Amino acid sequence: MTEVIGFLTADSDEDREHVTGAVANLVREGFVVPADTPAYEQLIDQLLPQRVPTSATVDQARRNALARQQLIEETGALTAEQVHTAAGLCGSNPRATASRWAREDRIFGVGWHGRTLYPAFQFANGRPRQVIAQVLAELPPQLTAWPLALWWATPADTLDGQRPLDRLDNDAALVTAAQTEAADWRFAAGEDPA
Repeated sequence: MTEVIGFLTADSDEDREHVTGAVANLVREGFVVPADTPAYEQLIDQLLPQRVPTSATVDQARRNALARQQLIEETGALTAEQVHTAAGLCGSNPRATASRWAREDRIFGVGWHGRTLYPAFQFANGRPRQVIAQVLAELPPQLTAWPLALWWATPADTLDGQRPLDRLDNDAALVTAAQTEAADWRFAAGEDPA
């Protein structure tokens, strides 16, 4: 099957020969592959993943994407520049504030379409909530970015089935929930949970 993907025009026989020659060179060099050739099929095969994801993997990815979207829709999120502005700071590098706070484990960011966003629940009056740093200090270091963000949105037994996100006013309960999470991770890794 031939597919038209564009039109080339030439005002003279000389231009027509030039354009035809240029296209022929592109095909010959492999830059343009006619859709009805084995080379085209090979190109498609190279672009496909080696392993086809299972339906369970696809379903889990959809659930995870939905959970991410719901968290951001519920709590909001700030860019690094918005973190800087909300803090009432001025300076030549507005990204530095969020970067420094994240490096100091006072806040965390998540990837969103190629950029980093900072879930807004981490902030009060433009500054990081103190409890965020306390919780981050207790959670396992393997829990980063989205898994970390979704921990905040997941009901916890130690919080009587509430989400950490819903208990931002209770530092002690959140620290205990984080310590329990860390112990669960150690236990799952075959380590002493204490």
